Amino acid sequence: WLGDVPATSKHYGADWTHTFGSNLVTEFRPNYQEIGVKFGGGCTLGIPGCISDPLNLDVNLANISFSGSLGLTKSNALGTIGPATNLPQGRVGKVYQYPVNVSYSAGRHSWIFGGEYKKLTEILPFLPNANGAYGFSSAARITSNAPSSVSITLGEPVFSFKENDEYFYAQDDFKLRPNLTLNLGLRYEYTGQPINQLHDVSVARESNAATAFFNPALPLAIRTVPQFPVDKNNWAPRFGFAYSPHFWKKLLGEDATVIRGGFSIAYDAAFYNILLNVSTNAPFAASLTIPSSSLPASGSPAPLPANPTGDVVRASAQASGVLPKGVLNPIFLSQTTVAPDFRAPYAEQWSLGIQHQFGRRHVAEVRYVGTHGVALFQNVNANFFNGPLVNGFNVTRNAGGSLVRCSASPTTPCLNARSFANLLPAGTVTQVCVDNPATLDLENACNDRQFPQGGKTVRANTSQSIYHSLQSRYNGRFFKDSVNLGLSYAWSKAIDDASDIFARTDIQSPSAQNPYCINRCERSLSAVDRPHAFSANFIWDVPYFREQRGVVGHLLGGWQFNGTYFLTSGATFTPGQNSTFNSATGNSYLTAGDRPFLTNPGADRRLVGINAFDAFLLGKISATQLASFGQTSFLSLTQLNATGAAVAVTPGDVKYVLNGPGAAQVFGSPFGSSGRNVERGPIFNQLNMGVFKNIKVYERLTVQLRGEAFNILNHPTPGVGNVVGGGYLPAILVTDAGVSSAAFGENQDITFARRVVQVGLRIVF
Repeated sequence: WLGDVPATSKHYGADWTHTFGSNLVTEFRPNYQEIGVKFGGGCTLGIPGCISDPLNLDVNLANISFSGSLGLTKSNALGTIGPATNLPQGRVGKVYQYPVNVSYSAGRHSWIFGGEYKKLTEILPFLPNANGAYGFSSAARITSNAPSSVSITLGEPVFSFKENDEYFYAQDDFKLRPNLTLNLGLRYEYTGQPINQLHDVSVARESNAATAFFNPALPLAIRTVPQFPVDKNNWAPRFGFAYSPHFWKKLLGEDATVIRGGFSIAYDAAFYNILLNVSTNAPFAASLTIPSSSLPASGSPAPLPANPTGDVVRASAQASGVLPKGVLNPIFLSQTTVAPDFRAPYAEQWSLGIQHQFGRRHVAEVRYVGTHGVALFQNVNANFFNGPLVNGFNVTRNAGGSLVRCSASPTTPCLNARSFANLLPAGTVTQVCVDNPATLDLENACNDRQFPQGGKTVRANTSQSIYHSLQSRYNGRFFKDSVNLGLSYAWSKAIDDASDIFARTDIQSPSAQNPYCINRCERSLSAVDRPHAFSANFIWDVPYFREQRGVVGHLLGGWQFNGTYFLTSGATFTPGQNSTFNSATGNSYLTAGDRPFLTNPGADRRLVGINAFDAFLLGKISATQLASFGQTSFLSLTQLNATGAAVAVTPGDVKYVLNGPGAAQVFGSPFGSSGRNVERGPIFNQLNMGVFKNIKVYERLTVQLRGEAFNILNHPTPGVGNVVGGGYLPAILVTDAGVSSAAFGENQDITFARRVVQVGLRIVF
């Protein structure tokens, strides 16, 4: 559907520099950039109809048929027509830059100061389900054009953010003494608050009953994106020094040793994904999904239009009432917003090190480097499903294998899960909401939630990080400068309470497991923690016959050998688990970030246990087996998944126990005791080498023959560079323990990188 997605760019600029005398230089550099991205539907932004009609499919439902033949197996799964529902998407940015830099020298002072004005226009086409998504669960529904589900979003398919940034700085490199220089600087950054454009647009739209998405009778504050204060206090000081001792010259040498250190603050502006998430949810947009329970098997009120382009789909949905306009209350729709004090995060950085030169050819350095991240972005579940935790619940598995609430006279084993209100903040309540069938609003969206509204995600500046490291390096030249060798090693530790606002390969959910304890309970190793990192590089320009005189010189001269070697700790990951108990406990037992219980830190991580009642709920053992083992006993989940055998274990026999309703009753908490990023993937160990032969044909023409080998020792290296079809981490879900070829924590199930050898010819002229 997409084919290639190349980017186009245009750049226009001019520089003007003038020197006044010998110590004053001014620079003026206007700059304009236009970056275009080709995106979904095979079109490029700017082509008429590209955004509103990215998909032009003429689907004749009467001509769709299904058949089977002897020797073939017909799958019940129906295919997907059209691109992903999050297309089209892309970004076209125009950046106008006007920097002015001035340098001035006077005596022992070297001043640099200036500023920059930057005007940005970001055109962002992105509105998931803007063109509709129609699901058909059977061939009969297809032939009768009766969708089993319909999802569609009313909003702005293309939004343009405008931003005016201003930066000012000044720094003095002050040579206090011949062997001591101070660096004193200050920077100010102003990037405005682009998210307030969503406020302005939503207020203008909702102030007019003819254009309002939501019920005009509701207060305007409910129907619009709030206005956020502009971040105006981004002052970034910096201090540094460089000192060459003039004592102990036998040990430190004559200006051969330098001690350096410094401290600085650096800001990072909010990235546009956060703003996009707000623009595609209520109250800026109205995203609706009609489930199969609300759609009849025939005579559907929401059939797929004959020509299902985006504009036709939206018009049809509004005409049929599937996408109601001007009647809904946005608080009952899913919302994504930012915290009231939304602002730019910043990092405090400091370092102190010593560098020494040994002779003319060797330099070594050791330094301590630290970074403290402040007001970092964090994903917060702001309206948690807490009903099961506050009130308790009961659950069983019926004859059909579904998880249901127990009847008054249960015929299958029933778990009566107690309340965990004692673990929640005092005064925590849960909502009891009933849908009003007379309205199109789903008022029961708040049922079992903490607050009387639907789901709400907040991106807040509530996270922090800390990084400490001891970094060292060595560079040297050998054999009459023909060999250059570089070595580096870093020993570090990175800690945070949120490494990203999105789910990643190394974590199932960015939300805190316990939404009432999002910092202290989440503090652990960072996703970027790599405690040991060693690298080496070398280049050997073979000096023999370098001039390549004669036939022998051309054959034996011009050789170069080079290589790089990397050895680092593996990446961290967070043990997670599938949300397998949600249907039994009221939408969600915890959050998407459920974690298991850590019961024996010294055990093999591949050994995972499960409470016997949880195993019964998942259909892994029968009611008879449950009665034999008992509701409070534990079984090996690894064995159940691998062989189906029910093997009794104790929590001390396994490293993790699956966090389910049964296990929560035994351990006295619904929150798993496993922390974030407590597991680590395989190390990265790779040697790359190359052999080059430069042949001088004549003075201005050289032919280079190249032979290169990546991962030449063929180590099982994951996830970097030349990986073919594999990742850098094993399966992270404990529910997969023992599963063939995709077992939890099993490094051998990763598709590792292999040795790659390539040869090439290069002509230099």
